[in-house]
Amino acid sequence: MGRLGWMLALLASAPSVLADSGQIACHNANGLTGTVSASLPDPEAAGFDRQDCTLGSSAAQALGVGFAKGIAARGRDWTKLDGSGAALPDTAASWACLRDNESGLVWEIKTDDGGLRDKDHTYAWRSTDASQNGGNSGPLGSDTCAGTLPAGQCNTEAYVAAVNAAGLCGASDWRMPSIVELDSLSDLGINPRPAINPSLFPNSLSVAYWSATSRASNSNGAWVIVLDGGRREAVTKSGPAAIRLVRSSP
Repeated sequence: MGRLGWMLALLASAPSVLADSGQIACHNANGLTGTVSASLPDPEAAGFDRQDCTLGSSAAQALGVGFAKGIAARGRDWTKLDGSGAALPDTAASWACLRDNESGLVWEIKTDDGGLRDKDHTYAWRSTDASQNGGNSGPLGSDTCAGTLPAGQCNTEAYVAAVNAAGLCGASDWRMPSIVELDSLSDLGINPRPAINPSLFPNSLSVAYWSATSRASNSNGAWVIVLDGGRREAVTKSGPAAIRLVRSSP
């Protein structure tokens, strides 16, 4: 089996939860040796085999082998959804949610309208779920979301409840993403920041976004992804930080 056939077999059998790295540039100890393309399917130097650049869906796309159901971008495959959850054309100018066709995860798209899902709103981390909060529910928060949540208590639990009540994209099972899920959106190849694809995730900011993951070593904190560099940090649950919700499609 040739390299391309082996790559396709690997892609077909591999779990689809982990995001592809997006890397198609190959390197050796001295630097860049080439970028995968139809005319250069294997730019790896001798002794520098099995790099990310020649493995996974990014390499397959660079070779013209498509698995995309929707928008192919850096080894990922996306579909825009409208406010009722229906698929939109790839060229749609606006969308409410974005589905990752590999993992099945559907992501909230932020707005810039001053409403419930406005990009500038921030929240304290809160969860009364004992299986999730590490023994610390977190604070109720203050009005850092322009009065869009009851009693001016801007916290992650209240936000999830409000988005589910609104039926965003026809669904009521929105939740906070795990740190691993949230990290899958980071794209360190995007410059200038934020480190997330702006053509797919408009209204994103170079700030911290909450995950559902409480800090194991200190339940006063929870994990965030900071999009000015795509890095993970643990911060106190009082925050505040931004939010991007997720759900699992059927």
